[in-house]
Amino acid sequence: ELKALQKELKNFHFEYVLSNPSDTWKGKTGYVQNHLKDFEYKNTPTQFYLCGNGHMIKDTKKLLLETEGLDKDRLFCEAFD
Repeated sequence: ELKALQKELKNFHFEYVLSNPSDTWKGKTGYVQNHLKDFEYKNTPTQFYLCGNGHMIKDTKKLLLETEGLDKDRLFCEAFD
């Protein structure tokens, strides 16, 4: 579904970051908050959908809201603990 959205919406982009990947995983690894610096989200109208571990969501929200000063209306979260 996400790949279909990316084809349909030119400004839609998504990334998976796995903290505990298999040996065959070729994508990003570690913690999502450590990869945010790779993207131009500060000067681009960006919305975030954070889905996963509650600790990751808490840490990423803190980084985006408190450190980076983003508006909380740009974040959508769903924790799976």
